[in-house]
Amino acid sequence: MSEQANFIRKYFMMGSQDVPEGKDAADILEKAVQAGVTAFEYRERGNNQVFGMDKLDLATKLRKICKQHDIPFIVDDTQMVRLMDADGIHVSHDSDIDLEKLRKQFPDKLIGLTVTSEEQKDGGKFAMVDYIMVGPVYKDLPHSNGEKPIEMDFLKKLSSTYPTIHVVAFGGIDESNADDIIKKGANGVAVISTITEAGESIQDTVEKL
Repeated sequence: MSEQANFIRKYFMMGSQDVPEGKDAADILEKAVQAGVTAFEYRERGNNQVFGMDKLDLATKLRKICKQHDIPFIVDDTQMVRLMDADGIHVSHDSDIDLEKLRKQFPDKLIGLTVTSEEQKDGGKFAMVDYIMVGPVYKDLPHSNGEKPIEMDFLKKLSSTYPTIHVVAFGGIDESNADDIIKKGANGVAVISTITEAGESIQDTVEKL
């Protein structure tokens, strides 16, 4: 899976909390993958997230869509990896998960790591992952949580220092700036609301990312 050079080119993240009222998560994902999304991460966080059987039921539906379209289905915790036979796991920058142990535990799965600061030390962690999610690259977005934006030069530095690791940028990216992010060193872009709030224009939105 990690040999697929473009698997993070258009990386879509979504959970119940991201679905607009009156919309359906499975319908959004189906339209997004048909439009060209190359990887999907299912994650439940914050207000309006679901738990227990509701979470498993939704995860099962979304997993099925990804399998039908042959795109990676990625989750954010080890239990879900096993329950859904997910293709990968994405670890946040503040996680206490030991990446070396995680790699031994899931040798054939994709592993991603979030980097939110240029000061975040490698410590050998980067060698354990398939992709690094870097951001926020823009500060004027609500989900950046006030974190200092990552400089564009850092994307180039990561790409040149770790040529075998895919670099995907997140935070404030939409169809108006995605191409610029790619030109500045990222292998892919990660979005949430750009797709979930696109309404009937999901096809055009994904094509322009």
